[in-house]
Amino acid sequence: MHVHHVHLSSVNPAAAAAYYPKPFAATATKTTFNGYEAVKTGNLYLLFTKVAMPPQNELTGPQTSVWHFGWNTPDSRKYDERFRALQREKYRAAVPLLAAFRAAPGALALDAGAGTALFAEWIADAREPHAHQRASLSSLRWVAADLSAGMLQLARRRAVLPLVCDLVCLPLHDRCCSLAVSFTSVLEEKPEALRELGLGMIQVVKTGYGKQVLEVKDFVTLARHENI
Repeated sequence: MHVHHVHLSSVNPAAAAAYYPKPFAATATKTTFNGYEAVKTGNLYLLFTKVAMPPQNELTGPQTSVWHFGWNTPDSRKYDERFRALQREKYRAAVPLLAAFRAAPGALALDAGAGTALFAEWIADAREPHAHQRASLSSLRWVAADLSAGMLQLARRRAVLPLVCDLVCLPLHDRCCSLAVSFTSVLEEKPEALRELGLGMIQVVKTGYGKQVLEVKDFVTLARHENI
């Protein structure tokens, strides 16, 4: 048996379909099929059906027969290098927003959607520019929060505190962090999703800092403390 297509629910099918060719450029092509926004990979189509509400996942609804699907990358090392390069461009774009940030060394900070803690890796990389800003960030104790336990297992190689959780329900005390950042955690430009993530991050950030919560996607700041 050969699977021809899989239907996925999305509040923004066009944005969802546009995502996959970015990290999987060698194996994914954005297209349409029978009127659906789609992604073609090999002989398989992902068809995105528009829905009004974000679909439930294993943390927000009952368990279903679908757990997840994984993407085969012909060259996993090359994919990792490409994703790292894309993320680092976003980190550099965030530097002006972080330039005025000050906190005591050892203060707690949150990286929401940390994955394998590439942000912490970038902070510690002496080859990167913006040494002064990175030095200020490197003095903090970073909580790396992500839904993937496997990614956080790799994150343990870096000086972070791993936390497996849903970003919209952070298991942290209110106002326990001096700074919270999130990069590429919201894949669809949906205001409600950004607001939900941003409010959760603001809840754990101390007051009185300003511009301490941000989401950078495709080099654009989508959420900050003062406008959420």
